[in-house]
Amino acid sequence: MAFQRPSSSTSEVSKKRKRDHSSSPHWKHEVFLNFYGKDTRKGFTGHLHDALKQKGILVFRDDETLKQGEYIFEALLKAIQKSQYVIVILSANYASSKWCLRELAKIVEWEKKTKLITIILIFYYVDPSDVRNQRGTFAKAFAAHEKDPMVDIKEIEIWKKAFSKVGNIKGEHIHDRYESTIIQDISRRISHELNSRFSRHDYDKLVAIHSQVDKMMELLDVESDDVLFIGIHGMGGVGKTTLAEIVYDRVSNSYCRFEGSIFISCIREESKARGLASLQKQLLSMIMQEEIHV
Repeated sequence: MAFQRPSSSTSEVSKKRKRDHSSSPHWKHEVFLNFYGKDTRKGFTGHLHDALKQKGILVFRDDETLKQGEYIFEALLKAIQKSQYVIVILSANYASSKWCLRELAKIVEWEKKTKLITIILIFYYVDPSDVRNQRGTFAKAFAAHEKDPMVDIKEIEIWKKAFSKVGNIKGEHIHDRYESTIIQDISRRISHELNSRFSRHDYDKLVAIHSQVDKMMELLDVESDDVLFIGIHGMGGVGKTTLAEIVYDRVSNSYCRFEGSIFISCIREESKARGLASLQKQLLSMIMQEEIHV
């Protein structure tokens, strides 16, 4: 496995996030998968999960992430709140699962309350209008819940509203498209958005940054098979970390030969505030492509 290694006196290798951790320290996962296991776990969801992890994306999936003995729904709720993306895979029997519906209600509630998560909808051989209006298999599932004495009718109304909400979200439709194509499109999209922090418009605001980036790219020689370390030194505030971040963005978005890429900034400050163990956890989580507890 190869990793990109831009470095400076204050910056080392780590995973780039969609938003800066200093402003959003609650994130623990990058993607939370919400799906009905019997319909898709061993097929579409399993393949999507693997494709995301191959791109170095931290994915929460209940069967491999939950610790033994954890209170399940409480853990799932925390995982939703600590994720940047939620992928909802709506399949024919999705609404028959009270767990799926409770998760969906919490996802919609959290997105509305905080705007901190991005919901990606996948209509897995189901019609979005059937989702919005609870028709077909969804109507049968809700009718069954209404007859269940263990389910509160008020909770069912919340589920229906959540269903109507997501049914109006533009999503991916799996009908006449190859599943593998949709999986690759989604994994590329999320990887690109997580890794893209600086736009071309941002570059143009930075004085003389283009020539400095070009020099760095020449020094890195990313087409070679060598392992390179490049130090950037200078007075505080002159833009060392910014330069390293822009080079990282260019390399991670332009070259597909790397299976993973990570970016940790402000190592000195982070190590003082949280200790080296926290930085090691970030690095190991990306290398192992799973949440590491140290």
